[in-house]
Amino acid sequence: LSLEYGLNLKLQKLKRIIEIINNQFIQEKITIKVKYMDFIKYKKEYSNLIRNGFKIAVLIDEGFDISKLKELEISKYVLINKDLKIYPEIIKSKHSLNIIGM
Repeated sequence: LSLEYGLNLKLQKLKRIIEIINNQFIQEKITIKVKYMDFIKYKKEYSNLIRNGFKIAVLIDEGFDISKLKELEISKYVLINKDLKIYPEIIKSKHSLNIIGM
């Protein structure tokens, strides 16, 4: 599930989707993909979703500060484009993250 709309619309859409998929069996099959900046801006909301059994995948981009990797440990996955300059450094990091190159 990828939310690629304006920030306000994202939260409205996310709330409607959560109402639909608020079921343990469905939650196991769905991962919510969110951009890093949105994850940080709405960290409280995403943390609540994680506590309620939802999986979050955070998409990081070229502007990502590698020193912030620890902030992503609560997410299930970290997504990164293999073509980004920071990709090798993130892969070499010692953080216990599920990093997926795309």
